Amino acid sequence: MQKIKTPWKIVVAAFFLLTLEACTEEEAQVKPVPTNTPSTVTFSTTTLGISEAVGSSQISLSLTKAATKDGVISISTTTPHLTRFRTEPSLQNGELQLPIREGQSSVQFTFSPIDNVLYGENVSLEFTIKGASDGLTIGVDKLLTVTILDNESPAPAEFGGTQGVIQESNEAGMVIPVTLALTSTGEGSVEVSLGETASLYGQYFTTEPAATDGKITLPVSVGATQASIKIVPVNNAFINGHQQINLTLSNATGAVIKGTSLTYKLKIIDDELAGRKKSYTTNGGGWSTKRKYEYNAVGQLTHVYWEQNTPGLTYGSYLYEYDEAGKLVKMVEPSYQETYYRYENGRIVKAEVFRNGVLQSYVTYGYDGAGNIGETGFFYRQPNGELKMGLLLVLLYYQDGNIYKKMAYSPVEGEEEYALLTTETYGNYLPTENPFSMVEILPTVDTMPNLPGSYRYEGNGRDLQYNFTYEFNAEGQPIKRSVGSETTVYEYY
Repeated sequence: MQKIKTPWKIVVAAFFLLTLEACTEEEAQVKPVPTNTPSTVTFSTTTLGISEAVGSSQISLSLTKAATKDGVISISTTTPHLTRFRTEPSLQNGELQLPIREGQSSVQFTFSPIDNVLYGENVSLEFTIKGASDGLTIGVDKLLTVTILDNESPAPAEFGGTQGVIQESNEAGMVIPVTLALTSTGEGSVEVSLGETASLYGQYFTTEPAATDGKITLPVSVGATQASIKIVPVNNAFINGHQQINLTLSNATGAVIKGTSLTYKLKIIDDELAGRKKSYTTNGGGWSTKRKYEYNAVGQLTHVYWEQNTPGLTYGSYLYEYDEAGKLVKMVEPSYQETYYRYENGRIVKAEVFRNGVLQSYVTYGYDGAGNIGETGFFYRQPNGELKMGLLLVLLYYQDGNIYKKMAYSPVEGEEEYALLTTETYGNYLPTENPFSMVEILPTVDTMPNLPGSYRYEGNGRDLQYNFTYEFNAEGQPIKRSVGSETTVYEYY
């Protein structure tokens, strides 16, 4: 077989054609960028938060390529908060003209928040790229939101104390301060709630500012260091008892927040009740006794609560009732026992004790020439139903009305004479008023207007002599009596 030879010139020509074709395809894939394409301008970021205390910040705009010539970018804002910041270049009619030089690929303007030293909410502003000179186009991110962050702190508000006392007769009232831990950097308010004691409003006290629906609103102005409430008691001529007002700092708004001391208790002292005897407690060697007293609106004794521990504990109470004329007519005990008081010539001459409607005993009262109760006879129901005297007390007095002797006698069967059982003698009286008599005959009768300095007991084969020592409060009232190992503590309203 004869071989066919390819001429070398044909091979070279073919190679040249393939190379030329490849170059043509490569050139077709590379398209040169036209030199007249505009640069796109946008904000470098679309949101910024700047504290009003930081001074100046630079806000940047970016270009997709360097500017080919000098120009201007126009930025506008329609915010109502133009007094809260400055720009450089400055705004003119809500716009700033930002120059750009040939070759720049970014440009900035200066933003300076103004610290107004006032507490308020953060302020949001919007800047918009409104226009650009020849060679520049506006991109998608043309809106920037700047938030000016307020750097002032709200002032914590709290009561300046926790409790106070005011006399009912204090017509000027009492100011209760609500203090601010910081000087207020803005306007605000404090709300104080009366809680359940709102029911006392108007009857026992009023306030300045006035309360509405049990709440008091205190305005707080710029620069304030405190707000205050004035409590004005309502003064009357009746015993209403001491009242306690509970104030709670329940809310704060604006430049004020709640602090830590949020409650205040104010006690209104009833001037008709103040200083009256409240209770006494006597403790001795392994025994004790206690009395507590309560009064009605006109100052009459209404309740006596008692208890004894000798050493077994017993307790009870006496409830006193009065008629429309103010006369004592009845005393009730929890054990279904009732005592009725009978009068002659305006004086109680008899007290009849009933239990379950049946007369159980009675006491008779006789008076001496000075009007003091000179004797009391105690009559008790016997098993046969007869009421017989079981005890007779004879009372002697000094001329000033203080009791001198209390002698207890027992009737002797078949004889007219009585047997002396015990004698108690009181002497050395102090020129000091005595709220707590040691000899209680009737709740309406005071047998011991002054403090006794000595006491003697004779009876049952004993003759005991005691001397009392006292301690007094600032008002001169006795608060403690001591004799041997026995002490008595007195309390007052």
